[in-house]
Amino acid sequence: ATDDYVAARCCLFNGLLPQGYILAEQAMEKELKSLLLLISPKEDFRNRKIYRQHILNDLVSRIHELYTIDLNSFVDLGTTLTEAYELSR
Repeated sequence: ATDDYVAARCCLFNGLLPQGYILAEQAMEKELKSLLLLISPKEDFRNRKIYRQHILNDLVSRIHELYTIDLNSFVDLGTTLTEAYELSR
């Protein structure tokens, strides 16, 4: 996730917007999934549809279901990155 974040910043700062958005989405997705594994170590990522669709706000919602942590400030960013990811892929 950290490597994707650093690569995203390099791309975005150098005008490679589609690549930067893809890497930023992947970095945030990896971080959210890591947080999910910390909260719920037995979470099954293979059988849940929300984990295969690359929709960041679905991951945020799942975290809210399992743990009382406020991630609402990331909802707009999640929406933007998910839309850019889908357009760029």
